[in-house]
Amino acid sequence: MEGQPLRRICRSDDATIAALIRASARSTSPSPGALELRLADGGTLGYRCDGALYRPRSDDAPALVLLRLRPKQQAVAQFRQLNERIDMLSREIARRRATEAQLRASTERLQQADRRKDEFLSMLAHELRNPLAPLHMGVQLLERKHGALPDVGRLTRMMARQTRHMVRLIDDLL
Repeated sequence: MEGQPLRRICRSDDATIAALIRASARSTSPSPGALELRLADGGTLGYRCDGALYRPRSDDAPALVLLRLRPKQQAVAQFRQLNERIDMLSREIARRRATEAQLRASTERLQQADRRKDEFLSMLAHELRNPLAPLHMGVQLLERKHGALPDVGRLTRMMARQTRHMVRLIDDLL
């Protein structure tokens, strides 16, 4: 086909050919189009045609409009592959967004559980410390009044030690 006049090998009408060449001559980036070419056996075959303006480095040489022809089946196959890739990427994006939403929901649930745990431990500390204060005070009173008696002194010292131990355990726990 090289060197052949486009009108001789092209089955598309003159207006289509002229529009394709005008669009291609306006840009150095490929401009898409479609043409039908005559086959040697008289049949026709559809082609995807990407045309662009080519400016040679030399100012003496004229600018050219270059046309790149590919059978439509090849272009359609590539288009299908691109669509399949886009579909796959769209599914992957949707899957990732769903995973991110699940992670955000899990994070929120865990933060709520952590807040409830902190509230529970705060309440537990209060409830456990409350009875220890009067016990500790009672042990001190017993020690002052009856600390001289050997059995009472030993018992009050043991009770004081145990209440201090309980306070430390609660402080360490909470």
